[in-house]
Amino acid sequence: MKRNIVVITSTLFIAVVSWYTWWLLLPIYLRELGATDMQVGISYTILNLAFAIGSVVGGFMGDRFGRKPIIVLPTFAFVIFYLLASQTQNWQFLVGFLFVIWFGTGLQDPCFTSIIAESINERRRGTAFGIMQMAFSAGLVIGPFLGSFLVKRFNMAFLILITAIVSLVCAVIRAYGLKETKRRNSPELVIHTDREGLSRVLLNKNLVWMLIGGIFLWIVLCITVWGPFIALHAKDFVGLSKSEINLLFSIGSISAAIFSILTGKIIDKIGGKPIFIISVILHPLAFIPWLFTGNLVNGIPYFIFAYLFYQGVYIAYKVIISDLTSPANRARVFGVFGAITGMIGAFAPTFGMLTKIRFGPEAPFLMALAIGLVSAVCLLFVSYKTNHPNTT
Repeated sequence: MKRNIVVITSTLFIAVVSWYTWWLLLPIYLRELGATDMQVGISYTILNLAFAIGSVVGGFMGDRFGRKPIIVLPTFAFVIFYLLASQTQNWQFLVGFLFVIWFGTGLQDPCFTSIIAESINERRRGTAFGIMQMAFSAGLVIGPFLGSFLVKRFNMAFLILITAIVSLVCAVIRAYGLKETKRRNSPELVIHTDREGLSRVLLNKNLVWMLIGGIFLWIVLCITVWGPFIALHAKDFVGLSKSEINLLFSIGSISAAIFSILTGKIIDKIGGKPIFIISVILHPLAFIPWLFTGNLVNGIPYFIFAYLFYQGVYIAYKVIISDLTSPANRARVFGVFGAITGMIGAFAPTFGMLTKIRFGPEAPFLMALAIGLVSAVCLLFVSYKTNHPNTT
């Protein structure tokens, strides 16, 4: 089953590289197509809602039909909608096409997590998720770095077109390379399903606190690395060009790529809980001094630390939920978590834009730090026993 990890990580890497040549510049591109800052914030809310809705549907479909088809079929659909997105010069149509893509990505997300968790021994899940995140982070390094050069020669439409071609390559590799991990008619699954109805599982104290902490985590990430505020602040107040913004994201992602496997191994040793608590605070905190740096070079150290702790909290989040669930319900739990956290977190860009307009450009980042502290407190109430030696 290690073949699944190779297929997922390799296709994830090339998809992220192509996607991130232009994705981080999307807020500026929407502006150029005529959207206001408030409309940019609402657009991000719409996209995050699409992902959230797709997550809950994908979780149930993954447990019903298997992980592989819910990963492969949306990847083929992405080709069509990236082609359409590359041809439009209307920002509303662009957001509409991206809505479909984000819905499809939401479908895939719980199945990605489940197929990785089920393709390796429980004791090595942290390492497996670390490898997956390393591939993602390596794409985050190379994608914006390439984009910093390509954006000088080609327009955004061309970069989106390249993503359509890459999606086709990924779809073919996944169709032929992935092996299904959902076991049909297995006695173990019947026992888990009978004794652990989904509603009963979700009412488990640890999962309830994990869900609340995850909601606040999602709000933080929808303001920071998943939101429009970094790119807009870098352009409007730090004075960076599109090329420099891409380069800054690329450099920041290097730390995430380098330390992802090490972070996974640490989680394998001590469990995900302490890493989550530390990282969910230090990730937004690292952006606060960056707001006042005034140039590209001075901002680099803060981006490195911010992305390092982003990696830590994200891997820990996946590992903790994997440890708290069984193969019979794992994809559905991830789907429900993705839906609830995503639907609530989806409003963070809009609310963050309102705070920016009302209180100034630093306000969204200060709000993210305060919410990160609340998320950390929630994790203090999560207690569970796994094969991790020091997890309680």
